[in-house]
Amino acid sequence: MQFFSKWQLLEERTDADDMDKGLAVMRLFTLLCRSLKYNYGQVWLLSPDLSRQNEGDGALTLTSHIHRSCGARSLFPFEFCRSRPVSCRIKPRYSEMEIVLPYLRFFRIDFTTAVIFLLYLQSRARAQDCPAGWYPFRSSCYHFYDDFPRTYQEARTQCESKGSGLLSISSRAEHGFIARWLQANDPLLREWYTSGIREGSGSSKDVNPRFSWRGTGDFINPESPQFWDPAWDFNLTSGVIVYRHGDGGYAWSIQDPASKLPFICEVLSAEAYRVTESYRDFDYGLMRVDLASLEKGPHFIVQPHSTVIVGKAQTAQLECVATGNPDPVYSWYKGARLDERITAEDGRYTLTNGKLIIDTPVERLDNGKYQCVVENKFGVIRSDVVHLSFGHLGEFSNVPDAPVNAQAYEGAKIDCSKIFFKPAVEYQWYKTNAAQFVRPQFQKYMFISQHGRLYFSEVTRADEGQYRCLATLKGVTRYTIGGQPLSRTSMPIQLHVHDQAPIADWGPVIQDEFIAVFPALPLAGHDVRLECFAYGTATAEFRYHWVREGRQLPANAILSDHNRVLVLREAKLDNQGMYTCHVARESSTDQKSIDLKLGAKPYFLTPIHNQHADIGSSLTWRCDARASPTPIFQWMKNGRPIVSDPKQFIRVNNNVLVISKLDPALHNGMYQCSVSNTHGTSLSEGQLRVLELAPNFYKFPMAPSTRAPLYGNATLPCKPEGAPASKITWYRNGVELNVADGGTYSLIPGGRLQLTSVQSGDAGRYTCRAENSLGVAESSTELSIVEGTHITVAPKDQNAPVNTTVFFECSASHAPDADMIFQWKFNGITIDYFMRPEYQAVHAGPGGLSGLYIQHVDHHNTGWYECVAMTTINMDSKGAYLQVLGPPAEPAGVFVESQSVSTTSLVIKWTKGGSRGGDISHYIVEAANFFEEDTWDVAVADLRASEAVMESYKELLAANVSGLNPGCSYRFRVIAVNQFGFGPPSLPSKYASTLTAAPVVAPTNVAGGDGKVGELHMTWTPLTRAQEAAAGIGYKLYWRRHTGRQNGLWEKHVINGSVDTYVAFVGRENYFLEYDFKLQAFNSRGDGPNSTQVIIMSAEDLPIGVPTNVVADGYNGTAMEVWWDPVPDTREAARGKILGYQINYWHESEVATDNKLFIRHAGQVDTGIVIGLVSDNFYTVTVQVYNSAGLGSVSEFFYQETLHAPAQTYPQEVRVHSVGKNEVEVWWRGIGIQQPESTIDGYVIYYWPAYEHYRTAREHISEGRRIYTARIKVEPGIVYALRVGAFSVGGQGRKSQTTYFAVEGRNVIVDYQLMQVVEAFLSSSRVLSSSTALPTIACLLGFLVVNTRTLLF
Repeated sequence: MQFFSKWQLLEERTDADDMDKGLAVMRLFTLLCRSLKYNYGQVWLLSPDLSRQNEGDGALTLTSHIHRSCGARSLFPFEFCRSRPVSCRIKPRYSEMEIVLPYLRFFRIDFTTAVIFLLYLQSRARAQDCPAGWYPFRSSCYHFYDDFPRTYQEARTQCESKGSGLLSISSRAEHGFIARWLQANDPLLREWYTSGIREGSGSSKDVNPRFSWRGTGDFINPESPQFWDPAWDFNLTSGVIVYRHGDGGYAWSIQDPASKLPFICEVLSAEAYRVTESYRDFDYGLMRVDLASLEKGPHFIVQPHSTVIVGKAQTAQLECVATGNPDPVYSWYKGARLDERITAEDGRYTLTNGKLIIDTPVERLDNGKYQCVVENKFGVIRSDVVHLSFGHLGEFSNVPDAPVNAQAYEGAKIDCSKIFFKPAVEYQWYKTNAAQFVRPQFQKYMFISQHGRLYFSEVTRADEGQYRCLATLKGVTRYTIGGQPLSRTSMPIQLHVHDQAPIADWGPVIQDEFIAVFPALPLAGHDVRLECFAYGTATAEFRYHWVREGRQLPANAILSDHNRVLVLREAKLDNQGMYTCHVARESSTDQKSIDLKLGAKPYFLTPIHNQHADIGSSLTWRCDARASPTPIFQWMKNGRPIVSDPKQFIRVNNNVLVISKLDPALHNGMYQCSVSNTHGTSLSEGQLRVLELAPNFYKFPMAPSTRAPLYGNATLPCKPEGAPASKITWYRNGVELNVADGGTYSLIPGGRLQLTSVQSGDAGRYTCRAENSLGVAESSTELSIVEGTHITVAPKDQNAPVNTTVFFECSASHAPDADMIFQWKFNGITIDYFMRPEYQAVHAGPGGLSGLYIQHVDHHNTGWYECVAMTTINMDSKGAYLQVLGPPAEPAGVFVESQSVSTTSLVIKWTKGGSRGGDISHYIVEAANFFEEDTWDVAVADLRASEAVMESYKELLAANVSGLNPGCSYRFRVIAVNQFGFGPPSLPSKYASTLTAAPVVAPTNVAGGDGKVGELHMTWTPLTRAQEAAAGIGYKLYWRRHTGRQNGLWEKHVINGSVDTYVAFVGRENYFLEYDFKLQAFNSRGDGPNSTQVIIMSAEDLPIGVPTNVVADGYNGTAMEVWWDPVPDTREAARGKILGYQINYWHESEVATDNKLFIRHAGQVDTGIVIGLVSDNFYTVTVQVYNSAGLGSVSEFFYQETLHAPAQTYPQEVRVHSVGKNEVEVWWRGIGIQQPESTIDGYVIYYWPAYEHYRTAREHISEGRRIYTARIKVEPGIVYALRVGAFSVGGQGRKSQTTYFAVEGRNVIVDYQLMQVVEAFLSSSRVLSSSTALPTIACLLGFLVVNTRTLLF
């Protein structure tokens, strides 16, 4: 059998050898068409290709070109059949199928053979009567959900809500059907969920992974055909089976069940009616009643929980609560086999409905398993099995543990003394006495692990002393009862710390026992604790953080104890994964990872539901649970296990229960799915009611009257309730309607009557008659024909650039007495104007137009817009397509062709995305390697679209990507380009690894130098992880003295690992000499290319040259200038490259020591200035030359006095007046000096535009101690700031306060009050930046220029 999603016209053949076979086929199809006409409404004759394709499979391949209908008068004449063989397409009104006939290997067919063959085809055809949107194959129907991707569990729930299950593959033919459908109908080449799941721990280390189909309960037999993608190693991955597109088309692969993907549902054709069946409850077939008053079997709403008693408890309580009508009866059982019934005769037990209370529980009597059993007249159900257990805490030994010896400045740990406990304890520590409890929240270098050990990241003598361990009993879940929990204190444990020299900054180094997981066998539903602790110098803070590979930390993750502890509260199986602890101290880091695997008591993802099924029908009941390790499923009826029993039509297959022929006497009752593993048992219950009811219309009678539109279509509902399913017959005015001739009337799923092209004569009284083996029921409506609703102005297809406004016009006519509303849909979904404000519908708007405005269109607005005009009579719809023009959409389905992978190249393939109104001109391919997963580099810069098309398969595009690194994993994405620009990148492909090889690139940034005398430092940038090309990376180094000749012998050294530095000892005498240096990388596959050869210098020695003729003189009151004869810049004197000179100086009251002050001047210089001295004081100076190795010897001493200090007072009464258009004269009152100030040599005027910084000031120098005026050039209309100060050999004296002035005409405007305001502003705004303060000052002074006119001097 084949399915074609589109009509295809294939070449027809008229091979004479096949003609007789065609005649035989024709006769059978003539009978088949006549027999199927009633069941399917339309049967078409097609032309087959009778060529012997797949002859070995005994199949006749059919095409799908329609020739003419196969009706009562239109059977092909015999002569036509001789010239053209035919096939028969059977097209139900709600689905399509195509039958492949077994190849006929005989020329004559007798009557018996024809009848048998006809019955076979009829049974095959009826088995494929699938609901609308479901595709048939053999005995199943399939639906492909791709609109709303779901997680694996959401997909299972969605399928089961439709009475179906996720896809399970049972044969090669079924796999072929699925693969062909996806290839033809999924241009995005996405992954699709099936029900297949990997069983076991889920660890990638499972030697023999086991898979099962949860849809059918079958395990996948390793010996049976399997359809894995050859490029995907399913042995290394845990997850669920998906269909994934690869080199050979669609095949099986593994995916994380948390991914949101499209999915495929499957249902047996015998149960396909459940897909469209209305939801059934206990009121099915009854008149409207209160659901609460209906009788039903018991159902748990509260399950009991396992309980731990720590300390003394007055009572222990277990409780289950169930609903049911009549009220359920409770009983409790205990014991290893749960066969001891608990009664109130024992005075310690109190039973109140489902509550069991045990007075003064005692371990000897009450420890063990318990189960609640509930029943009423419909059946029995059992609760989960729970345990009542008692905690114990032993005693510490009275013999002290041996002392712990530790080295100072190293990490240390103290083990708590051994003690027996059950189920768990919490540890604390104190030192010496109970007043000195260890508090890791304050003492960050200490850590208390869950297993009781006390750790020190760095221990010192201050930590020495006696420590005691305190253990307190606790439970492992929240269901823990008891009074004050027991606690014990250990004997003192002595910690001795032995002195040693402090260790320089070291660590962090994560201690060997971490990452630690508690409990040792972590369980889902319990708290799981991950601990991380590092040794290292405690002088700097350790920073811890946790990362989960591929995902964020779970929502139930809680960090504590300085992030050293990660707790997963009531952990879930989804919390499994690779967790990494990172710890950093300054620039040093360390990390460790652990693959967290959780055990889990079974729990139900979706409880089983009540079933209300027709007598004689088939039922498939699926149990959906998770557990680790893999659970065992068992089905029970009324509290007792059931097994497959053909006599009772029952088949049990792991999690799936199938009852092929329902019988109330055999099958009514309470059913439970029991799921067990080593961690416990869980149960879910549901009631099965096999219904046997005469049809009735109690809930859904037909309306008394119905209106239908003239020339339109109408649907009359018929929803009887009955079991078994009713046969529906329709009557008009008492006459039975022929719904099988393909005319006006047709029957659609659910018994509804479809009227097409309604005429006035179709008015009348329509009656739906429902009949089954138990009775008959009828419901009628009076149909009147009225003027229908019709769209008169339909929307038109449009192309619009991005960010423009589009208007779709839509108008309609309707019956005068009917109200009409418009509804707009986008890609089949009704537009929500509140959530999508860019859409605005108008009805009879400006100019009387009705339609839809789309404002600021973007690419997400591209699609099909449908205008729907609706009245109570009928509706009409018309649509149009909007293409938003812009850069192309992202390509889809990018994958690597595994067979093309080499060491440096491979071929990627993808499917073209939308062009968005412009022809795609070329593609850009980008690559990101595994080690830099977020860094995308251009791999193919300009691939023309015509060059990307594959000859063999036009739908796929391809590109050859070269220049890759060997042995590196890459993923790729593709960008399409058209005349509007660059589109968004595609989703990345999965990682693909190039073949390993020797390195193909050389190390870069090869250099050297520095270090200690006698050393040759060689440095380089190592290959990145992506460039290493294979395992076993290392480097081969070569060096030799540089002599100008190329025949010197190379010295060689090999380094393993990814390093970037090597130091060779060449001898102290070989200081500051040139060396040739080169290197190459190597790995397990061979040597890579050599790097560029460079010349490097060996390390320098301390200079032996000494500066001579050192002299100094005063420079000003606080500085002096020093001169010397420099050291010759030769290898012998400088022993390296002279970097500069250091001037050492100290006050006459000090003695020359290593703590003397100094100042350095870079380069080969012979003079320098020393600043920051005290005036009128003597200083001693010396000079030393230095290079990269250090300082040379000290020169001779020179003794020098600093000059007198500059003037410490500033000029008063600074005045400004005009002496011309662009010139002003400044006058100030002179100042005197005091000892020991230097004699004044003159004055300096500093002036600058007030809106600029002081550093831009211009200087005007007036020499002479008795000159108090000066003229300066200025620009009119500018506010200036001005200050005056004295100068002398001691330096520049203090400056006057700032004077602000401006020149207007021949006047100088000065406002002394404003000067005071500005000074106050400046003093209060020192915290402001100059960008804030200066504009404010400019505004103030601008106000001065504009408003002040008369202030002359």
